[in-house]
Amino acid sequence: MIRSIILVTALLGCQKKSTFDLSAADDNNETQLAAAIEAAKSTSATTPTLYIAREGSVSAFDLNSQQVKWNYFGKVESRLAATASQVGFVQGNTLIALSDKTGEQAWRKDIRNIKWLSATDAEIIVSSEDTEGARIQAFSESGKIVWTHTAKKGEIGTPVSAGNAVFVPYLKQWISILDSHNGTPIARLRRKDAQVEFLKHDGEHGFFGAGRKVVAIDAKAASGVTAESNFVELTVPKAFSNHATHTPLYGATTNYGASDRKKLLWAGNSDVFSAINYRYLFSFDGGKTSWAKRFDTDIVSATSLEDGLMLLVTDDGAIFAADKAGKLETIAQVEKEVVGALCRCNGFSPAVNAPVDHAAELTKIASDRDSRFDEIKTFAIAELGKREGVVVTQSLIDIAKAERSSDSVRDAAVRALSARRDPQSTPLYVSMLDSNYDYLSDTQPQGVGGIALALAGIPEKEIAADTQKSAVVALRRHLHASELPDDDRIAVILALANLHAAGGLGVLTEYVTMYRVSGAKNMEEVLAEIVKSGAYGREFATYVRDDEGAVKSVRDAAVKALAPKKIAN
Repeated sequence: MIRSIILVTALLGCQKKSTFDLSAADDNNETQLAAAIEAAKSTSATTPTLYIAREGSVSAFDLNSQQVKWNYFGKVESRLAATASQVGFVQGNTLIALSDKTGEQAWRKDIRNIKWLSATDAEIIVSSEDTEGARIQAFSESGKIVWTHTAKKGEIGTPVSAGNAVFVPYLKQWISILDSHNGTPIARLRRKDAQVEFLKHDGEHGFFGAGRKVVAIDAKAASGVTAESNFVELTVPKAFSNHATHTPLYGATTNYGASDRKKLLWAGNSDVFSAINYRYLFSFDGGKTSWAKRFDTDIVSATSLEDGLMLLVTDDGAIFAADKAGKLETIAQVEKEVVGALCRCNGFSPAVNAPVDHAAELTKIASDRDSRFDEIKTFAIAELGKREGVVVTQSLIDIAKAERSSDSVRDAAVRALSARRDPQSTPLYVSMLDSNYDYLSDTQPQGVGGIALALAGIPEKEIAADTQKSAVVALRRHLHASELPDDDRIAVILALANLHAAGGLGVLTEYVTMYRVSGAKNMEEVLAEIVKSGAYGREFATYVRDDEGAVKSVRDAAVKALAPKKIAN
């Protein structure tokens, strides 16, 4: 009753509101916006239901009883839209509405060039185009056209419906909010400092924005300025920079597609969000990765629920619930070949109890054979490298050595290994150095530089004595390998210098002694590390400098190593 009084008062206060015109006096009216916010709140008490679309069928799944309520068999050529009593979809140039209770056809209408479907509690909202322009129409439960609005082509964005309100973007700057029962404008928002690129309302909370700035549809939105509104700026890693925050308002596709499998999912009340990339899911809190999961098949539908929960559906028919802490629960398994799903599930709050093994899932993502997502894999590897433990180190080594991995993925694993400072993992590092260049078997070692840098960064006293000796033997072999890239050899030199007491210094002086007459790669770096070792090192470098039998390049390297270092101001 109170909501009706507010709405009627707002409508009487300004009978002639702008819908698809340029700026008018009623833009950003606080009283009208309050009425629109109230109208958008869903009041329908329905059984939480998941509507599942396949190419040749629609099914309704009762989330409470975990039973399929009904199946409709027929071609589905659009996304689904559900009111409290019906579910609609497109078949050719025909809009079909099914009864939510039985799945039987309630009505059908021929409409050409349907661009988008959405639904309020009582009406199915259709966006279409014809020679007169872009058109938005509302259809009642009997299939009657309740109202129509028309504008020039391309000026109206994808309508978003909630409760008893329809939010219609206009010219990327305005949002007209209409009464779903009669099409009367309730309020209109105008953005003064940014475009409106996305818009969403779940029947409880609404938001819109551009880029990564998400603005709440509340009283402060009437300011028209982002800084004066309640907003969150999401910190999105570069690997997900091309993932849309929500379905784009202009140029959106009618059918389910790639944009549903590659997107950001944000509940609208914090900086917690998830990034979905086909079969991978990453959840973020405050800009940091909180957990990740690799599913067996693509995620085709993801819906934010209450209390930070989300509902996920994969194309093989698996239904999951997850929370922001990284707990996951399988809800049900339905038939496969799912192309999309729609959740009308107010009040659905499933229990989730099984924690996700974050490190294991990151490893699965990084090791996935799908070659399309190397950027996502390298991100997963970087996140994996931040975690401690021998198991993680072994996973990174396996990725770095995997022949089926791309160069970028292997390089990412090597970088992650080189940044680790884990004494317990040194035996694993040494085992990775055991491989050699072998032309007969067409093999070559992987990740030598990264492993060497990891050894160079761990204090010698923290490495077990037997591991030190094994490491020096393996590093010596790589130091003398002519095939080793210069950057990797420099890393080997640093590792040997770090293990000087275990014989590393002797290996470096041996290298200079062996090649002082003929010359060899990276002499400058070797002699520089020898000099750093102390008095003996300087004495050895002086001998090399003065050795007339050494080639000029080696003597010059010794001179450079012995030269006083300039102190920066």
